[in-house]
Amino acid sequence: MDAPKIDHNIERWVAFCQNEEAAEKELQDKLLIVAQKKLIVSAKKQLVDSKSHPHNLYIYKFTIFTAPK
Repeated sequence: MDAPKIDHNIERWVAFCQNEEAAEKELQDKLLIVAQKKLIVSAKKQLVDSKSHPHNLYIYKFTIFTAPK
């Protein structure tokens, strides 16, 4: 049985953030780290659920598309 192919040019993660500004800071911090080794093609953040969860946090999904340098 073959393992599924992995695309190493896509970074995805989920984070709990207090607001839109905190989510943007999370994305910018990660972009600085990824940009050291790869070229950034595009990046996006998406609010997954508009209702707040414990401690007034919201779930955001992040995706960064990269290319080799």
